[in-house]
Amino acid sequence: MEVVKKVLFFDVFPFLCRLIAVALILLAFYAIGFPPEKVLNPSAITLLVFSAFFVLLPIAKRMSIGKLLTYEKEVEKVKNEVGEFKAETRDSSCRLQ
Repeated sequence: MEVVKKVLFFDVFPFLCRLIAVALILLAFYAIGFPPEKVLNPSAITLLVFSAFFVLLPIAKRMSIGKLLTYEKEVEKVKNEVGEFKAETRDSSCRLQ
């Protein structure tokens, strides 16, 4: 039973982020070779930038790649708290009527 609880409560987000980052790095190395045999092209550089983004995503509070992609962890928490507050307010208003 203890093992089942550990599996069910395993935080999948960091694992998936790192898995995606490794896949992107491998794609970039496939494009340029290891050790680099070809010139760095824009697609390989883009893959490496996105892989760095996914590696840092689980530990960062706020990240952005220009205007293209922005991630902010605190916004998600605030949205969840507002949703909980709304649910509590609805429950209390239903009890009063």
